Amino acid sequence: MKEKIIAVVAGVVVAMIIVFIMEAITGVIFPMPEGTDVANYVSNASAGMFILLILGYLAAAVGGGGVAAYLAPEKKHLYALGIGVFLTLAGIYNFMNISHPFWVEILSVAAFLGGSYWAGQYVIKNYANRKL
Repeated sequence: MKEKIIAVVAGVVVAMIIVFIMEAITGVIFPMPEGTDVANYVSNASAGMFILLILGYLAAAVGGGGVAAYLAPEKKHLYALGIGVFLTLAGIYNFMNISHPFWVEILSVAAFLGGSYWAGQYVIKNYANRKL
């Protein structure tokens, strides 16, 4: 049971760290003007900023899903997808509070679920028999 909890917690922590790092990088490349609130900034953001944001979400799903799958004692693909579902729910919460273009919402969900699925399959194929 302890291994299962560690796999989930480690996957979530890695995913969230990657999201925070990528959002910080996005903020440096596309800084928010002084006196602008987040909702107004997002509504006027460029496609380039959103693409970088989605790539960050993809990296978080791959990193978090891969870590969870690697550490999971069994059913590795479910642990990876669990991280993708967690990220999807967090993303939906974010989209409900800060309006994003529809295409960003769809691609973000695809990145969360697709990236975590791919990471789980990669770990199963390449690291299934390894023990820590």
